Amino acid sequence: MLRGVLLLVVLGACAGLGFQRAGADARRLSQLLMLNRTARIISQEIETARTPLPEAFCRAAGRVEEPFTSWLAEMARELGAYDRESFAKVFRDKTRQYLSDTQLTAQDLREWEEAGIMLGYPDIQVQTGALSLYLAENERTAAALREELPARRKLFRSLGVLGGVFLMILFW
Repeated sequence: MLRGVLLLVVLGACAGLGFQRAGADARRLSQLLMLNRTARIISQEIETARTPLPEAFCRAAGRVEEPFTSWLAEMARELGAYDRESFAKVFRDKTRQYLSDTQLTAQDLREWEEAGIMLGYPDIQVQTGALSLYLAENERTAAALREELPARRKLFRSLGVLGGVFLMILFW
């Protein structure tokens, strides 16, 4: 009896891992789209309203979800205080501090950091150009993930359940 219950627990745990992994891809897509939205908001603030970066980050913070809200608010605060640290260092450090626990991959964060570093330049065309390039790349990545998502969900869910069944048979 106890052995049967433990085998069902193993099956449930493996299936849960598969479902959790399938959900991680959906959360990554959502966070990629939120980065896209963040870049668009900042770009619009810079280009149309000629908003200074601290204020642009602050305004964007009010229009996105966590953890992006906290990250943008901290960026605005840090840039407003300006303590002689380079913009690139502040951007890189705060991005890693606040966004490293997300489902975004290292490549996703590296691309965002590369675009964000260009925001430190005083030329508006350089800033908006960097954000435009990032947006194009982000949209390609999100479209590819969106296309792969149903198959990946099915794969991870199936692998989780089948792995659990395999372990049940192995321990039987």
